[in-house]
Amino acid sequence: LMGETTTAKTTKKNEIVCCCLGDAVTDFIVMMDDTDHLSSSLSNLGGCEVVDSREDFEAMMTKETSDVKETKFGGSAANVARGIGNLTTQYNKDQNVDLKVFFAGTIADDKEGNAYLKDLEKNRVRAEKNATVRVLSSASESSAKCLSFVNKTNGQRTMRTYLGASKCKPDVDKVLEVFKRRKEEEEKSASATTRLLHCEGYALYDPKFLTSLITKAKNLYETDGTKVLVSIDLASFEVVRNSRETLLTLLERNPGVVDVLFCNEDEAKALVEIIPELFLEEQQQTTRKNDENNNEGEEIEAMVARTIAKKINGTCVVTQGKRGCRCYSADDDEEKEEEEKEVHHVPAPALKTVVDTTGAGDTFTAGFLFSYLLSTTTKTKTKITKRNKEEKNDILLKAARLGCEAASKMCAAVGCELDDHQWEEILIRAAQ
Repeated sequence: LMGETTTAKTTKKNEIVCCCLGDAVTDFIVMMDDTDHLSSSLSNLGGCEVVDSREDFEAMMTKETSDVKETKFGGSAANVARGIGNLTTQYNKDQNVDLKVFFAGTIADDKEGNAYLKDLEKNRVRAEKNATVRVLSSASESSAKCLSFVNKTNGQRTMRTYLGASKCKPDVDKVLEVFKRRKEEEEKSASATTRLLHCEGYALYDPKFLTSLITKAKNLYETDGTKVLVSIDLASFEVVRNSRETLLTLLERNPGVVDVLFCNEDEAKALVEIIPELFLEEQQQTTRKNDENNNEGEEIEAMVARTIAKKINGTCVVTQGKRGCRCYSADDDEEKEEEEKEVHHVPAPALKTVVDTTGAGDTFTAGFLFSYLLSTTTKTKTKITKRNKEEKNDILLKAARLGCEAASKMCAAVGCELDDHQWEEILIRAAQ
């Protein structure tokens, strides 16, 4: 107005870098009735089992299923990455946040593998060959595939997976490169940064690789001041039952290396079954309090959420299907209180019809992490553990609500795929 020339200041954006590690699996979805012969021939309904050979997997692609299957791009960690990528796109563009999401895994250089990477790119996920994505050229191997049998009545899915190329893991140092700060970029550094490594539970089947990756990610703080949060989704009750020693190693590390742990109600029960010693003290205290107050027994999901959160000094979320989720956060810096902190319960939106539960858990995780990362980055540069109780509860509950909204929307769709309008609806409903 005074005729003076001013130079606009460049606003530095808060930066979030999220890398999701997992198997690049193409899903073949088969709809079945309770009366189908498939229902009676499949064991461990509702779970996921690994098929050892390509020949055995191809044998499962029977004539009866080949006419009704639909092909989708799945994989637990990739589903989480796609969800975060799509939510980021629909998020208010005026927000001062730059969120980049990467996928890390292995494919074969075949039709399915290359189509898989194109689908990730379409869903706003960065997946660069020979960087975070390892590519195998062996003609004797194929990219990972999964037969997902979906019950038409209740949406329950039973999965049989052939890992193929995904049995070979990506290079640890190339994966961690996405988190490292470079000196020449310091002048452009964000006003606040958050970095997250999310690992799907199936990575527990390769404990040497997983523990090396997580340990090196945490050690980045000592080498260049880069703090990386780590989250793990336990994936299935079979994974939990077969991974006792690896889970104990990760959950009992001091200082802790897992910041957020996700599991569903079946996986929570499996944890109590295979590692009862972790929960013994908490169970005894709960029983004593219930006896003193003449209360009914506490839900196992609530007990698991509180116990694991305390053990890892972080956050544990237990999803409960149509009932929503239980969540709890703990940290060493909070003052000791006379009464136990509440294990929060966040209900899920009511659905008239459940079409397909495929990917619902992954979509919950995507919604939770998206909200959690935004809240812990944009509100303040102070660590979440330094915030007051009200702020921490607000962050946790907002994340859980967005997770429930996202999972509910996914249950009303066939296959793990939503359009832009549906992702936008999830953000609108969660904000109401």
